[in-house]
Amino acid sequence: MSPPPPPASSPPPAASPPPASSPTTGSNGDPHLHLAHGGVADFRGTNGTWYALLSAPGVQLAARTTDADFLLPRPQLVHGSFFTDVAWTVRGGGNATYGVRARAAAPGFDVVHAANGSLVAAKRGVWQSWQADGVRVLQKQATLLVRARGWEANATRRPVYNALPGAPRWRYDLALRPLTEPAHVAAHGSPSAACFAHGLLGQSWDGDQV
Repeated sequence: MSPPPPPASSPPPAASPPPASSPTTGSNGDPHLHLAHGGVADFRGTNGTWYALLSAPGVQLAARTTDADFLLPRPQLVHGSFFTDVAWTVRGGGNATYGVRARAAAPGFDVVHAANGSLVAAKRGVWQSWQADGVRVLQKQATLLVRARGWEANATRRPVYNALPGAPRWRYDLALRPLTEPAHVAAHGSPSAACFAHGLLGQSWDGDQV
């Protein structure tokens, strides 16, 4: 009588899932970019120029760079640049389009009708809020938050340390993420499933996990 066949070999272990996306992208300092899947980059803009950080259906975020000379502790003179102004264009749930703009030099923000530039709200100081048509804007202590069309962006005021005369005294650090929490999605939508985002930060949300 022939011996029974050997037991079937165990199946190979399942492949590890790809690493999850970073919960946020953003920038800090002068400026260092942090991308969706863990990538990093340095960025140097032209003085006074606006750059698109996020461009997605119904929401765009841009920031303006300002040149700054400052000292590192070594000491070392650095000819750097910082994001000093931010601006959003967002489409509300009723298809009205709004502009939101803020400067790192002082807490607060303006909201305008994008069609004609007329002022909707001018908020100065901390703990200022504006909300309408599926768009939320909130100035907390140091951080300006905007939620709209499935995205959240935070711009946090930071001092420019050891700045030389003529350099800005305040800059923005930025954080950007798609909304996934049910309550936020219900209030502000979810990112487009048909169009990947563009922009210096947004383009890294391309679904490839790389």
